Amino acid sequence: MINSVIKLECETRGLPMPAITWYKDGQPIVSSSQALYIDKGQFLHIPRAQVSDSATYKCQVTNVAGTAEKSFHVDVYVPPMIEGDLAAPLNKQVVIAHSLTLECKAAGNPPPVLTWLKDGVPVKASNNIHIEAGGKKLEIMGALEVDRGQYICVATSVAGEKEIRYEVDVLVPPAIEGGDEMSYFIVMVNNLLELDCQVTGSPPPTIMWLKDGQLIDERDGFKILLNGHKLVIAQAQVSDTGLYRCVATNTAGDHKKEFEVTVHVPPTIKSSGLSERAVVRHKPITLQCIANGIPKPSITWLKDGQPVNTAQGNLKIQSSGRVLQIAKALMEDAGRYTCVATNAAGETQQHIQLHVHGNGIFTP
Repeated sequence: MINSVIKLECETRGLPMPAITWYKDGQPIVSSSQALYIDKGQFLHIPRAQVSDSATYKCQVTNVAGTAEKSFHVDVYVPPMIEGDLAAPLNKQVVIAHSLTLECKAAGNPPPVLTWLKDGVPVKASNNIHIEAGGKKLEIMGALEVDRGQYICVATSVAGEKEIRYEVDVLVPPAIEGGDEMSYFIVMVNNLLELDCQVTGSPPPTIMWLKDGQLIDERDGFKILLNGHKLVIAQAQVSDTGLYRCVATNTAGDHKKEFEVTVHVPPTIKSSGLSERAVVRHKPITLQCIANGIPKPSITWLKDGQPVNTAQGNLKIQSSGRVLQIAKALMEDAGRYTCVATNAAGETQQHIQLHVHGNGIFTP
C-alpha cells in the first residue's frame, strides 16, 4: 500500500560471508534513505512506498563459491481517488429534453472498477442513459422528470473505495393550461371576475399579471391569490375592460396566457323629463330615445305595445332608433309610445304618452 513500509529479506548462507547486491528492474540499487540496505544488505528497507517503487526486485549473493539470487515482485497499491469536491453532493441541473454528463475521473492502482447508483440502485444503461469510458462518464440524453435524483459513482479496488455524489434536478419550463389560446371573458358591471392561471413547472414558477401591458398593482382594486394562480376583481367596472396576461417564469423558461375581458353595462335611457307629449293635428313632432350601455344598445319603438308601423311614410325612425319622427300628426297617432333599448347585458324601456289635439277647423 502506498506510503507503507516495504521490507524485503535476502536470506544468505555460505562461507566466506557472501556480498549482497539488490537490483530494481535489473538496475543496481545504491543504499540510500529511500531504499536502505540493513545488515549488509540482508534486508532492503523502503520506509515510504510510492507507485514508482512498483517493480521486480532481485537480491544477488556472491562469494568465491558462486552466485545465487532471489526475485520479488512488488506492486504498490494506491486507493481509488476521484477528481472533484467529494465532501458534499454536487448539484447539477438540466432542462427537460436536454442532455447532462456526470463525470467520475477516478484513478488508483490497481485501476478501480466504477459503479453508478441512482437513489441507491445500480444504474442500467437505457435509451436515454449511456455509461461511457468504463464508467468515467454517465450521460443522460433527453432528460426526463424521472431522471431527477441522487447519482453516486463508486470507485472500488482491493486498495479501497471512493465515491462522488451528484444531486440532479430536472428543470421543467412553465406550462399554463390553455396558454396557447386566447380566453374571452364577459362580465356584468359590478359583478365578480376571476381569471385562473393554472401552471406547472419545476422549480415552481413565479407568476405576474399584466393589464394592457402594465404590471397589475393590487392597490388598484385587484386581488392576486394562490401565489398568482388567480386574479380577482370583486366588482368589475368599465375601466377593467382590457387585455390581461399572466406570465409564468422559472429558470427553465417562461409561458404566458392572455385573457380578453369585456365589462358589459345594461342599457340606460336618458330621461327627457316628460312622460307626456302633445301635438296639434297635422303638425310634426319628434320623440327622442338617448340610450347608453356596453355593448351599444339597439333601439326599437312600440306603439300601444306593438311595433311602430313605418310603412306609410308618416312615421320615420332615424339615427339608429334614437329619433322617432312623425311628419304630420294624425288623430290615430295618439297613444303610448315605448322606446326599448336592448343589449347583451339586458334591456330597459321608457314610455311617452302622445296626445294629438284637433286644430278647431272642420274637415269633411
